[in-house]
Amino acid sequence: MRSNNFVKVISSGSTVEAEQIVQLLKQNDISAYRQSEIMDIYTGNAMTSEDVMVAMKDQDAALKILKDFQPIKTNISGYRRKFSKGQMILGWVVLGIILLFIIVPLILLWENIVNIIGLLNIVEIRRDNIEHCRDQEG
Repeated sequence: MRSNNFVKVISSGSTVEAEQIVQLLKQNDISAYRQSEIMDIYTGNAMTSEDVMVAMKDQDAALKILKDFQPIKTNISGYRRKFSKGQMILGWVVLGIILLFIIVPLILLWENIVNIIGLLNIVEIRRDNIEHCRDQEG
């Protein structure tokens, strides 16, 4: 991959790893930058890999420096926070309270709907009775 006299020398697993490589190359007087994808703007970290680009004239020197270099591996995008037992219990209690505040009004609303339907049925029965009485009188 070539871009304005720059070539890709390596792909890294994350933005942090790419930045480590770029800094190592710059410490050795090699012009380098990381080339990321659009998702880097939204997430702050590369979701796939990031390319490290160096000037064509520095490609061989960069490959020699990077031959044995192992960046500190990071897994920022796949990070899963670990919660303590107390935090888990608190989370479940809060979830229960939230569900309670949702379910109780729905139950009360359902009772009101049932009552309204019952009243409508009573009104309809009375109307039918009134019509039936009028039919018998007339």
